[in-house]
Amino acid sequence: MKVTLLSCFCTILAQAGDVLTPVDQLGVAGFQHADDISEIKVLSDGKRVLSSSQDGTARLWDLESGKLIRSFSSKVAYDVWGIALREGEEELIAGGGGGTIVRYEVETGKTLSTYKHGDTVFRVALHPNGKWFVAGDSGSRLKLWDIEKGTEVRDFKGHGADVYTVIFNADGSRIISGDDDGEVKLWDAETGECLKTLAKDKKFKDIFTFTRSPDGDSFAMISDDKKVRAYTCDTLKQLWEVPFKKGGQVLDWSPDGKTIAVASGAESLELISAKTGKSIKTIPTGDASHTPVAFSLDGSQLISGGENHLHIYDIETGERVIPGGGLPVVTQSIRQLAVSNDGSQVFAGGNQDEWLQWERGAETRVKIHKVAGDVTALTLSPDGLSIAVGSANGGVTIYDGKSGELLRKMKGGMRMEALDFSPGGSELVGAGMDDVAVLWSAESGKVLRKFEGHTNDIRDVTISKDGLILVTTGEDKTTKVWNLNSGARLANLEMGKNAAHALALLGEENSILLAVDEPGLIGRLLKPRAEPVPLDEERLKVLVEQLADSSFRKRDEATKELAAMGGEVLDRLDKAAKEDPEVRSRIKGVANLITGVVDKDALKEVAELNGDIETIVSNSDQTLWAAVVGSGATGEIVVGEVVDQEIKILQTIVTGNSPVGLAFSPNGKFLVAGNGDGTVDLFAVTP
Repeated sequence: MKVTLLSCFCTILAQAGDVLTPVDQLGVAGFQHADDISEIKVLSDGKRVLSSSQDGTARLWDLESGKLIRSFSSKVAYDVWGIALREGEEELIAGGGGGTIVRYEVETGKTLSTYKHGDTVFRVALHPNGKWFVAGDSGSRLKLWDIEKGTEVRDFKGHGADVYTVIFNADGSRIISGDDDGEVKLWDAETGECLKTLAKDKKFKDIFTFTRSPDGDSFAMISDDKKVRAYTCDTLKQLWEVPFKKGGQVLDWSPDGKTIAVASGAESLELISAKTGKSIKTIPTGDASHTPVAFSLDGSQLISGGENHLHIYDIETGERVIPGGGLPVVTQSIRQLAVSNDGSQVFAGGNQDEWLQWERGAETRVKIHKVAGDVTALTLSPDGLSIAVGSANGGVTIYDGKSGELLRKMKGGMRMEALDFSPGGSELVGAGMDDVAVLWSAESGKVLRKFEGHTNDIRDVTISKDGLILVTTGEDKTTKVWNLNSGARLANLEMGKNAAHALALLGEENSILLAVDEPGLIGRLLKPRAEPVPLDEERLKVLVEQLADSSFRKRDEATKELAAMGGEVLDRLDKAAKEDPEVRSRIKGVANLITGVVDKDALKEVAELNGDIETIVSNSDQTLWAAVVGSGATGEIVVGEVVDQEIKILQTIVTGNSPVGLAFSPNGKFLVAGNGDGTVDLFAVTP
């Protein structure tokens, strides 16, 4: 499958000294958002289309190719619902979550001003004079704003529920609004007086959307009672009503005034007569409902939002129109990732029953591999020769990293959440929803060991770079440290009120960083360890015996000398603990010194970041960590290191593509970011 690349990296400028340098973007195709689409506006040139989304952006597209022209986002506005273009289409007004309305310059995406409305703003409408706009929100507010002054002109009081939709009449003297409680209100725009209310004894239920006729004299309405109605704008006189058995939420009026398009909840777009409301045509949209909907400027096409991206349909034939940039390779978020040591191959999964293998070159191509069950975990062996894929049904499958050929299957428990190869690649550890981490032989698929002790789902697993330590973290709000070779638990770190969903190991001393649902980065930062003392088997026996000595001083001396031998002594200590129960607790103290862990107060906030941490990873040398901080289009990729027991931020990047997943190549020379809009960003890593 050949993929056309439409790079958006022009917005990310690499600076001297940066750790990450943009290399490529994969999976790019037409009209992709990272979440549900809220509203669609076709521009007056008929060649561009604007869409808003709950991914926190409004995006301007080339209608023919599907190529992204510009993205509009702001940290003060979360999901974006209502959008409107000022006369001349030089400015965009967008309202959404957080109760903030943002005014942008269309040519540059620059924020010109913000308006604090109250609660989530669902729709905005421009006054014909071009100087005012009106907006309704989830706090029952309906307000008129002066665009240039940024001040509130008038507050229209009377709604008792979320105001979902609002429009002006043709001359701007009247405002019509509809709410979640089934009321339609007609207002005098100059005085704020409510002139008329339609309630029908609440039989309307939710009022979803208004669409005004091209001449501005009438409007159509769709509501939760499964009816479409038409009214005059000036008096709210009903012109017609028709039942709409399939249900729907959004509608649009054709430019010639003859047809109304309705986005149906029954996986179709419906065309009805604007004069009578009678059905004209049904256009199937497949297995997903599509909202919203808009006519093209010439009325020959319908543009709808479904599966997080825009779809175009030819009205005459009912056929879907494929944009020049092609269709998306992936329509969901990409969280599971891997990249080869030379960056020539990128592997990805997105909670679908398939994983993808991009082969980068003169013509980048992608192979799609089907699996049994949704892909929920994915990792690449250190030599890049094997790719391990975990699924929602608990199975783990290993494939050839070049050809994608199936090599072997291993049985897991329930949903597999995390996988990690040992540094040598001979072993693979995995864990998920059955509270147990499992170690397999990567060559034979045989279960070598199980790590039992969590009491809830395990969310992430990581093996230290020396292959001696396994760290797991789970929904039981604990992070556990294990001896990978013996299975012995070395420490149980209490998380407090939060559960971690990802972890990273840093440095020779195995410092731990954890991703939790709060801005503070939680972790345990340890002092660098001295070089291990060479292991002396005879001396080891003497020291183990000394642990049982009645003298505290001798026991303490033995504990410190054993700890100085480093991680290789752990297996010997485990055997000694089994042979001599009396020294078991003291050997645990030695292990704690080696791994630098204690059970209580070991985890604390080590850095304050700009948002919740979506995920965190470290490179194979455990010298760098990378995290996704924040969510949506303003989510940041943050790269850092640990220096002298302190977190150091080296670089922060905002791609605008809603990053959710990260992975380093086994040699640490590349980083891939999986995005909410189904794309993958590839970066080169500078040491």
